[in-house]
Amino acid sequence: MLLYCAENRRAPFVAVFQRTAEAHGFNVRVTTPAETPSSAYACFESAYRHLSVNSQHFEIACFRRYFAAQIDLAGERRFVISDSDIFVQAPWSDFPEAVRDSSQFVASVGQTPTGPEDDVSPHFSVWTPALLNDFIEFILCQYTERIDELEALHACRVATSARAAISDMTLLQLWRRARNVPMIDSNAVQPDGGYIDHNVSTLLASNARFREHIGRKQLSLRRGRWVYRTVDGDWVRPQILHLQGRYKLAAESMLAQRRTGLLALSAYIHLGRNVRRLAERFHGF
Repeated sequence: MLLYCAENRRAPFVAVFQRTAEAHGFNVRVTTPAETPSSAYACFESAYRHLSVNSQHFEIACFRRYFAAQIDLAGERRFVISDSDIFVQAPWSDFPEAVRDSSQFVASVGQTPTGPEDDVSPHFSVWTPALLNDFIEFILCQYTERIDELEALHACRVATSARAAISDMTLLQLWRRARNVPMIDSNAVQPDGGYIDHNVSTLLASNARFREHIGRKQLSLRRGRWVYRTVDGDWVRPQILHLQGRYKLAAESMLAQRRTGLLALSAYIHLGRNVRRLAERFHGF
């Protein structure tokens, strides 16, 4: 299976992503988006309106990968678009049959205690050229003709969250709803214990809750593989781990199976998040 990643950073976690994916038989293509953009991307960039707490550079980079893939993968039948903070632990043949063989769009929806998030994460998403072309057409339509809809949605999010953003994940959700795009939500523990990880920091899947340790899912080593465990005691064997945010710095320790390195970094991240929460509460008074 072709694993496509648009990435221009030279960082250890990118090397770990490529190494673990290739070790499990994936055809990995890590590419830097062309300096000369496509006409579709140029149109998007000129129309883009920044509506996010994240930096404009970050949000545009997330969008740009789809336009790069549209050019680079036009001749492919089916492919995975992947983030670079992915730790691969299984060959494609071990992924669920529905994910491997369906022509449907595959992506991940985060879960909260009150229900699913209103975004779709493409960090390990399965596409066809037709799906990708349709999504890009939708992006261009939203930013060139319906920017008022995005602005209104952003205003609603700002009213309830300090971390409001209109991102590519938002557009993916709007696209699948507007175009009635069938989607397989990969954020579910499979009957055989497999799992396509949504995020190492999040404790909920659509059908399970994971045990927590130092602010993330509890991670253990079993037979040379990193595993999770549910609150019911069931072992879960992720085919991929999504080391989002600062957890990407743990990639080398995880590859070397150094528990102490993972624990030290996890404690550092957990402390930093707690300090940030306290500061936000203080400023809120």
